[in-house]
Amino acid sequence: MPVTTPPSAARRRRRLVRGNGHLCIAPGYLVYELGGFTSRLAGIAGLRHKGNLVYVYRSRLVMPWLNVSVRVDDGQTALIASTWCFGLRTLIDALETAGFVVEYHPTWIYRGIRHSQVGSGPPHG
Repeated sequence: MPVTTPPSAARRRRRLVRGNGHLCIAPGYLVYELGGFTSRLAGIAGLRHKGNLVYVYRSRLVMPWLNVSVRVDDGQTALIASTWCFGLRTLIDALETAGFVVEYHPTWIYRGIRHSQVGSGPPHG
């Protein structure tokens, strides 16, 4: 299920890149494909999630058009795909239907972008 996402953030080797992309969800498959310009800036075309646990955040004090985030993490690199507040239920349903275990974190402003937590345990802010 492709989901078009507004500007998101990706950290790779301590570099923050913002841009757009598509989140692709299918049974056992979660990939964030970066847009052309964002892909060139980040140095990667996209990232396939490793494992079946997926972190989803809803940031209460972030603009509503990008306050829902999903963390795509392969253990070395993490990308954050964001969507609007009304996309939360659809995103969680799609992930669960695809066989992922969703760990939902309502936060005030944190969106899952802390570099020190790439590939580590529950990323809270």
